[in-house]
Amino acid sequence: IFWGTKEQMWQAALSKTSHKGNPGSTKCNISVFKAATVSEQKKTDWEGTETMFAQLMREIERNRKSGQFYRIQPNNRAFTTIFKGCHSHDVGGPYRELFFKIALEVQSSSLPLFVQCPNAREAAGKNRDMFVPKSMRGLYPKEKQMMIRMYEFLGQLMGLAIRTTEYMALYLPAIVWKPMVSEEVSLKDVIDIDAWVGKMMTLMAESTKQMDEKQFDTRMKPVKFEGCLADGKIVELIPGGRDISITWATRGQYIETLTRLRTQEFDEHGKAMLRGLATVVPYQILTLFKWSDLRDQVCGKVEIDLELLKSKTTVKGQGRNGKWNNNSSPHIKYFWQMMERMSNEERSQVIFFAWGRTRLPPNKEGFKKNFEIMACPQSWAGGKKPDNFLPIAHTCFFQLELPEYSSVDIMYKRMITACTYCKEIDGDNDSTGRRAAAMS
Repeated sequence: IFWGTKEQMWQAALSKTSHKGNPGSTKCNISVFKAATVSEQKKTDWEGTETMFAQLMREIERNRKSGQFYRIQPNNRAFTTIFKGCHSHDVGGPYRELFFKIALEVQSSSLPLFVQCPNAREAAGKNRDMFVPKSMRGLYPKEKQMMIRMYEFLGQLMGLAIRTTEYMALYLPAIVWKPMVSEEVSLKDVIDIDAWVGKMMTLMAESTKQMDEKQFDTRMKPVKFEGCLADGKIVELIPGGRDISITWATRGQYIETLTRLRTQEFDEHGKAMLRGLATVVPYQILTLFKWSDLRDQVCGKVEIDLELLKSKTTVKGQGRNGKWNNNSSPHIKYFWQMMERMSNEERSQVIFFAWGRTRLPPNKEGFKKNFEIMACPQSWAGGKKPDNFLPIAHTCFFQLELPEYSSVDIMYKRMITACTYCKEIDGDNDSTGRRAAAMS
């Protein structure tokens, strides 16, 4: 089935199962400083109390919200975000930033959920920017219960991302997505995250061709019936496997058990995420999806499409010469020249600075509002020089106040400075922002 046909069915199903209710009426209090302490002290939030992810999970549970809570209509927020201790007023910006920060936490040691895939750790093979679930083998029952609870909550957030297009910047490979759409995981999927498995399989095949039985048994004597999981844990492939060498007679059994171990490694994690996802979206239709369809629905497009962004951009305001800015204004031309020169990562930083998210919707219909490039009068009022000012963003409204820089190079330097050092939403000096700042 072509994606266009599937998308029509999918959107119809989402619409029929949406809940009107009163989106945004639930207030979720999040301590930015508590979450920052976990990261700074390099701790792991096993108790599920300190990270933004865990705080949000408990806030929603405290409000006794069911799956229906997440089944909201597009262009709505499921809750209002209050960043305790920060001057922030959630008209959309803090909500989007929370999703961005949660994605960072999920893919870090702050939470016990994901680790870099073996290829990332070893700088080998494909998918070196990908993360995979952490093994739950050998955990205490309480720890495993908390991990499953977190994976289920992550599945609910995935469903919320689908319904509202507030994408999550998750870097997860095919082997993680496939079980959620009932696609079979193959040995190739394993090798795509762990080149060592491919090398081992190649070694076995070549040794079989080049050696006789005695030579094979001698060479393979140090190799035991053990397998290395994606997070580095060594486990036995058969009972007592750590003391049993591979032989010519058992080489097929080794390949079979290793393949089964690694292709089924994330089944339990995937089932937990799917349970959460199924409370938010009509999961029966997910079987029509390819794994990449689900990934794009949850995460958006990694590549920043400049032509798409241009088509959804509006230029506003009067310049210092008294004329209305437009696409022919020099600094607007510089802006697009700058964006074309930037790497995709830098473009994502600009989008995050202006909108509180790192990825664009996949098409024009996914934009709730246009990107607005506005005049920045404070950068030239009273004879000031625009080159000395940084751009100003209003993330709730996807607006960028852009000074009339004199060159592309100066614009690039000021933009990168702003994107690097001005990441927090802490400048809403209205009554709501001041109340949030006073909270501890």
